Amino acid sequence: MLDPSNGKIVATQICNRLCQNDVGNCTYYKDNLNDFVIRLDQKISAWQKSLEPFRGTKIVTYHKTFPYFAKRFNLNVVETLEPKPGIPPSPTHINNIIPMMKKEGVKLILIEQFRERKIPEFVAAQTGAKVIILPIMVGGLKETDDYLTLFDYNINLIVSALKIKS
Repeated sequence: MLDPSNGKIVATQICNRLCQNDVGNCTYYKDNLNDFVIRLDQKISAWQKSLEPFRGTKIVTYHKTFPYFAKRFNLNVVETLEPKPGIPPSPTHINNIIPMMKKEGVKLILIEQFRERKIPEFVAAQTGAKVIILPIMVGGLKETDDYLTLFDYNINLIVSALKIKS
């Protein structure tokens, strides 16, 4: 769901199922779907424009949560702090990531809001990268009360961090 284009697919499937289960209100569901898709398409265009100056920016993530987001917005995930999903970062792994991040000029470490921050903050301090804490679902933070505001919030954080680092 972190590629907003997939939001259209999910919304369409929800609409289809609602129409099957509630035929009398199908027009209402389709109208809402069409409105959502129009607004989402406009936002996707604006979000891509906002992130375009940072195309190809190398990032590190804590977990393999952000590949669809990164691909949609042309960010380059070069490593994860977890060596494998669910395996906490070991000192050896971190000691390998730090010089790679310095060499590659990695500017951001993206982590989910529920991740521990000690290791990402340590790595950031060693590399000059900035840790960005991103909600990954609607309602993850009070500022993200719908699908569009989730992306508004996340993209604004990333753009702000990259403008400072540029």
